[in-house]
Amino acid sequence: MNIALIVNGTPYQNRFLEEQEFKYLYNDVIHIRTLRSHDLSCYDTILLSCRLDIQLLKQHRQLFLNFLKQGKRLVIFGEVLDQWFPHIHWEDSEVNFSWWV
Repeated sequence: MNIALIVNGTPYQNRFLEEQEFKYLYNDVIHIRTLRSHDLSCYDTILLSCRLDIQLLKQHRQLFLNFLKQGKRLVIFGEVLDQWFPHIHWEDSEVNFSWWV
């Protein structure tokens, strides 16, 4: 399976990308600002990391919809705010940040 991870390049994303133990989870890292210069058809799955720029996500909405129409997977991490993607409705809820304790 060929997986692309889309990022903003925030410090915590960069820190994650430096960790060797997680590199098996994805094949390529694509900065969202350069997304249009990449051929996404070679990927089976696209992972959208959390805290991506909403305006940029809106600009690429059709690109992601076309990707899904090809029978591929789109995994969205984080909030889906401003209804940037159709048929997904965000609901606020409490978060238990110590679930792992």
